[in-house]
Amino acid sequence: MSNVRLATGGTWKTDTKEWRPKGGRGFYEKQRRPIWRLVPVCVLIAVAVASLTIKRREPKHKAPKLHHLAPPIADQLVRATLDLQAGADARLVLTNLLSEEDRSYVNETPTDMRGRAKGRMSAADRALVLALLSRPGGSYHPGKVRGVRRTGRSIVKKNCLVFGLPGDGKRWTDAGHRLVFLDHREDAVRAARDEGLNAYVVRYASAPKSSWEASPYATDPKKLIIDAPSYDFRDEAHIFWDLVIVDGPDSVQKDSSGRAAPVARAAEIVRRQAASHPDRRVDVLVHDAHRSHELELGLAYLSPLAAFANYRSLRASRAPNSTSEVRFAWFARAPP
Repeated sequence: MSNVRLATGGTWKTDTKEWRPKGGRGFYEKQRRPIWRLVPVCVLIAVAVASLTIKRREPKHKAPKLHHLAPPIADQLVRATLDLQAGADARLVLTNLLSEEDRSYVNETPTDMRGRAKGRMSAADRALVLALLSRPGGSYHPGKVRGVRRTGRSIVKKNCLVFGLPGDGKRWTDAGHRLVFLDHREDAVRAARDEGLNAYVVRYASAPKSSWEASPYATDPKKLIIDAPSYDFRDEAHIFWDLVIVDGPDSVQKDSSGRAAPVARAAEIVRRQAASHPDRRVDVLVHDAHRSHELELGLAYLSPLAAFANYRSLRASRAPNSTSEVRFAWFARAPP
């Protein structure tokens, strides 16, 4: 008997001449198990260690990746335009762009039981004009002051051409912007000039409303002529107009010439300025576009040249029993 067998213990079987080690017949077989059986155990241990390591490295509040998010909109007016296209309330959206002084002025608008303005522009329309005049950038630089500080923003003055004599024209002029008012009523122009407005008399060659057929849209250039005996339209061609407002002539009366000529002139201005200054922005507002004729004029002349920025808000104002205050059709030609 060897010393190894004596040390490990066991019994000697005389019948088979075989040494049976302590622990049973399979002792040596257990010691000779193949190594590949340990591979699954090692894999499970490695996965558990890796998962614990990853959890420790991740922060509790991981910040979102910026390249997965939409870029922020720097221009507040562009953001307001997108909100209006999505159907947001025009008055609430636009008053957020105004200063406290402008907001208080907008809130002074008297309205009836349906929320419509009495004899003046609605609060939403006035807020839109003030927002367009107050946005950064412009083409008019006053001689003494090139810009003013208001609500933390440096504002350059605007060039604004207005067809008609809106009731808020005095406030727009007092804000320091250069405005030119064109109206066919000589007595109204005389009264406006006495108030300090830069107003001129014009005459329209378009046919009166009583002779309109199915559409006010005119293609005859002779019907779109605007004669201005006291204003030289050659100066108008050399000025870059940041804003054009069409609020006249009155298109309710049967003998009125309608607004085909001023809307067509606004479209001509947009087309000319887009060719000469493609990197500049111009906005056109057609008032009373909740009526069919004014809306059709804006769509016919301006929609091929500029984006219809507030079509959802204006569509809501045309619905039966609507309390929406939107009356302007806003066409915005932004740089490409």
